[in-house]
Amino acid sequence: MRGFKVAIVCLLIAGSVEAQSGKRPIGLDDLAKIKAVGDPQVSPDGKWVAYTVGTVDAEKD
Repeated sequence: MRGFKVAIVCLLIAGSVEAQSGKRPIGLDDLAKIKAVGDPQVSPDGKWVAYTVGTVDAEKD
């Protein structure tokens, strides 16, 4: 029974590795879509957090 469980786990891992092979590398267009979150500030009562979100404007930059 233990050998059967090990075989099932191995098949699941092999299947997930095969499914990932279709991914493409990150390109410049992908990097331009990433948002940078920073400068978190917690309110004095601790109920709120304010933060900045930075984006890339590919046409302007």
